[in-house]
Amino acid sequence: MTHSTPTLRDLFALADGANAAALVGALEASPALATLAGGIATATGPDAWHHAVHGVAGAIPHLLDIEVGTILAGAWAGENELGRYTDPQRYAPGEVLHVELTPHVVTSEHRPSVELVVNDQPYGQLGLAVSVTLQVEGASLTIADGRIWQAAPGACTATGRIACDTHVLVECPPTRAELPAPLVFAEPVPIVQGPAGWDETPLT
Repeated sequence: MTHSTPTLRDLFALADGANAAALVGALEASPALATLAGGIATATGPDAWHHAVHGVAGAIPHLLDIEVGTILAGAWAGENELGRYTDPQRYAPGEVLHVELTPHVVTSEHRPSVELVVNDQPYGQLGLAVSVTLQVEGASLTIADGRIWQAAPGACTATGRIACDTHVLVECPPTRAELPAPLVFAEPVPIVQGPAGWDETPLT
């Protein structure tokens, strides 16, 4: 949807060797995986179980290929206060509007899962909870025909965590998400009426 912005995979930095090793250790300590460990180890041996854990750790980064720009665009497009700009009676076709947003917080929740397969035999799925908070120091949106065409966001700081049930696997400390300016969307993002995507003072 956007022109190359950081992904959740980048923010959690799981390509880093130390972080990847920490993720394996956290998975091995996960109660959810412990319930599957006995069955796999009994059926296939401890080496297969160790291989399965590494396979799960290797699969998780691929579930995080979600661009920060896409998350922001979805939150902005769903903000109630922007719904006014979809009214063709108030805004002529092709009329270009520049809308300033105050500093705001965008939260994003994702629920991916990884299937455990050992020797072509499935042993269940591991559900994950990925939560990300983006602190955005304001943004300037270019809107026309009820759609967001591009944005010039201020500084964006991300925090987050990946958990399995209540067991935290990895956390993202406060990290600067480097966004292009302007942030141009490959396809303009339609504005919809819906729950606010952040906590802030309503636009005026």
